[in-house]
Amino acid sequence: MNSLRAFGVTVLMVVGLAVTTNAQQPEHYVVTMASSKFVTPAGFPTCTKTAIQHGDPTTGPSVILVKLTKGCFTPWHWHHTNEGGVVVSGRIKLEVKGEAPQYLVAGDYFYNPSKHPHQTTCVSTCLLSETSDSARDIHYIDNAGKEISAEEAWKITPKP
Repeated sequence: MNSLRAFGVTVLMVVGLAVTTNAQQPEHYVVTMASSKFVTPAGFPTCTKTAIQHGDPTTGPSVILVKLTKGCFTPWHWHHTNEGGVVVSGRIKLEVKGEAPQYLVAGDYFYNPSKHPHQTTCVSTCLLSETSDSARDIHYIDNAGKEISAEEAWKITPKP
């Protein structure tokens, strides 16, 4: 278990460096898991909690940790920003429009370009480290690709 934690920390550092290389830092800093403040972001169900590790996701590039409880489902959506991430722990089902579903586990990396429709289901309790190269937003869509409200999106039931 300690080697998995060390691996996860190493992955988080590498992903963090990918986002911060172009951003000026006032000085070196570390954000520990214990000091991370997880909250449910607006427009998400309570099964989703995020903690900002670097930057400000509402205004520019950022690194966030995302905790999802088992069974947490995020229906079809896209972002204006490019989104990349690493699964730190757990197992997540990633579905991308027009592709077969993929199951990602600890150490797996994913990348969703801007405006690329996708949805996720957390198969077992998940921890992800996600990076964005600009301000984060979320646009929910129906199966036909038409934008819908968050309220409409959260009424969608995932396929087993």
